[in-house]
Amino acid sequence: MKLTKDSFQLLLNQPNTMSNVAAYEVPRGEVLSLIPGNAITLYFTTMQVEALADDPGRTDINIVANAPIANNPDLTDKICIAYWTPTGQPRERAEVLDIDFTANEFEIEVTEDEGTLEIYYMFQDGSAEIIAIAPGVGVKEQPVFNDNVINIQTVNQYLDSAKPRVNTKLLLPQNFRLNLRLNSDVMIDWTESNAVFNMQARKTTMKKLRQMAASDGVKTDKDLYNWIVSSWL
Repeated sequence: MKLTKDSFQLLLNQPNTMSNVAAYEVPRGEVLSLIPGNAITLYFTTMQVEALADDPGRTDINIVANAPIANNPDLTDKICIAYWTPTGQPRERAEVLDIDFTANEFEIEVTEDEGTLEIYYMFQDGSAEIIAIAPGVGVKEQPVFNDNVINIQTVNQYLDSAKPRVNTKLLLPQNFRLNLRLNSDVMIDWTESNAVFNMQARKTTMKKLRQMAASDGVKTDKDLYNWIVSSWL
């Protein structure tokens, strides 16, 4: 199975703090299984809004990005998505004509009218981690993945060989959680399709997990919890 962006509760980060930006709780009756090598696809984006005055004869504009643009020439068609809304007219997708990584700016097609330009683009500042969380008193956490944002954003993850990977083996039964966390001075935005979060996993049932644990002498739910968490250490 694959957890997709829609599987998670999507959140906004607190800048310059390692904070949750996506959260998944294993549904009742289910168990999630992660193994080293499970593929992850992860791209962060931010949003920038520019109010433009009318400018007769204008057909495009250069906009300097507020955050460092992810230097990923293999994904120039996905790094930036833009929308142009002339005042009093419908919002339309705007063509991104060029990305200058050195100048950290976009060239985007607009009209000569007054209007609002929205830019959703991949950035490369910060660090990220995925954490498995066992609920209850004395909450326990286990890292599943971590890396710098620049390493995540500047490879072509649409090639299977370049995808980030889960780095540990874990069972997550019902009510356990997976959280994606980000520490960056950039405020993220999950709105557009170039913001991506998918994870490979296997799914089974609590019934099958209890049967497997019973062979190790596990009888109660408390024992089951301890049996699972002890395997994380």
